[in-house]
Amino acid sequence: CVRRFLLNLPSVYRTVLLLHDLDGLTAPEIASSLGITVENAKVRLHRARAALRAALEAGCSFSCDERGVLVCEPKRG
Repeated sequence: CVRRFLLNLPSVYRTVLLLHDLDGLTAPEIASSLGITVENAKVRLHRARAALRAALEAGCSFSCDERGVLVCEPKRG
């Protein structure tokens, strides 16, 4: 579910999100890698997270199961 929304993000947002949250790069490392300023890397990361959050809230319902594990279900219609 999350992968679908992540793939639908604009590439500039998807890239910084993957570099930071999956690859563990810092904002300065991302900036260096992409040839942008550290401030721009931070802004892109913030906007990427906001866009992903909005897409997930619009397209998914979240709940916790009996074990306290977060469950994501696509919203219907």
